[in-house]
Amino acid sequence: MIKHVVLVKLKPDASPEQIDRMLAGYNSMKDAVPDLLSWSMGPNLRRDGEFDYAMVAVLEDAESLQRYVDHPAHRQVARDLGRPIFEKREIADYEFDPEAEMWEPQVQEVWTELADTVRPEHTALVVVDVQNDFCAPGGARMKGDLSFVEAMREPLRLMVEAARAAGVPVVYTQTSNDAEHDNGPILARRARVGLANAKYTVPGTGGWDICDFVAPAPGDVTVKKWHHSGFTNPRMDATLGRLGIKTLLFTGAATNGCVEATVRDAFARGYYNVVLEDCVAAYDADLQRYSLKNMATHFARVSTSREVQRTWAEQGALAG
Repeated sequence: MIKHVVLVKLKPDASPEQIDRMLAGYNSMKDAVPDLLSWSMGPNLRRDGEFDYAMVAVLEDAESLQRYVDHPAHRQVARDLGRPIFEKREIADYEFDPEAEMWEPQVQEVWTELADTVRPEHTALVVVDVQNDFCAPGGARMKGDLSFVEAMREPLRLMVEAARAAGVPVVYTQTSNDAEHDNGPILARRARVGLANAKYTVPGTGGWDICDFVAPAPGDVTVKKWHHSGFTNPRMDATLGRLGIKTLLFTGAATNGCVEATVRDAFARGYYNVVLEDCVAAYDADLQRYSLKNMATHFARVSTSREVQRTWAEQGALAG
């Protein structure tokens, strides 16, 4: 097999909107070019040297690589979305044995204590889908046991304030349901759970907006998504990479759905995860309990907002 690697450095004036379009355009390759066995584009995870992003295409042989390079979709994305904001790029092609190639861990440090794991200089607070349809009175999905949603609001509000005060980036995910992005498995799942004709978190509606009690402030980041995990939008990993993040504090809804899906993907990408149990909510007590237990067993440390804030205060990041 052949791996086609392109390292790129972006122009200093490249806007977040241009970067988002570039990432989306290049990541559309995996569906547009038949010869691609796999494709990815995201931050340069090695984070050494001058390059911001890495594109990696895996193809069967040299002939497949040439067809990919010459494909009209690839040429158009490169011309319209990539090269206008590239300052520099380097390209390398090499043959490899997928059975022998080892995966390189993203974060090398081994932290077993909460104080080391949540140091503000390498931590971000992730607020998962705290949107009106999910977490506000009258929201389209506000059904079932709402006690966890109601109990989450004040601790989460205080946690967002504490993160900003400690200099910890706040990253929101915002789920969108629309005809452009809904696929067959999504629609089948909705039908299976009685949501075949449900309308919720439709872009542009009030239900799609992030709840007022944790509304994003200047400097916060919002990552739109169309599936459960926030990492299905390449901007998530790219943003965290630019910020030098190693630990993610998880809050939001639903604990057993989009929160856990994002936690799983974060763990697979090499992040430390801490789930704040007083700042996450499911609509069923059993699902809340089982999801927290599952994440604590496999993918994350489970803690509380008070414990993290107390740790930050002891480290001098917050006033006592």
